[in-house]
Amino acid sequence: MANPDWMEWITWLPPYTLAELVAKPSDVPAYNGFYAFNLDYDKLHKDRVLYIGECHRDHGFQARFRDYLHPDPKNSKTKHKAALFLQDYRLTYPSRTVYVRFCPMDTDKQTRRDLEAAIMQYYNAWFNSRDMRYATHFDTL
Repeated sequence: MANPDWMEWITWLPPYTLAELVAKPSDVPAYNGFYAFNLDYDKLHKDRVLYIGECHRDHGFQARFRDYLHPDPKNSKTKHKAALFLQDYRLTYPSRTVYVRFCPMDTDKQTRRDLEAAIMQYYNAWFNSRDMRYATHFDTL
């Protein structure tokens, strides 16, 4: 089966481990686009993606990732739902490696929302709830 057409626009950069970014948050890029938390080093695989997100703000991912990178998940004050899910995952499975990938992309708000929904739906991201049933203009096969 062929991949959806929108995949040609998505270029995931090599992964970091979540532990690397917690230890050194300055490695988080300052640009905008999409990000994925997943369980595999080589690439994203369906049903192995924890969360898909998008960012379009000043300081890019660096500003967005503050909630995700708390060194001690037990003491985090975040209310961000995905960050809470990831913190719970880190506490429940401390020996499992979570990878983080970034895809730089600047686009308009509607395209960004549609692509984010298509990516999360295509990979069946575990911790995404918002937009999992959103009728995106992009094929999710």
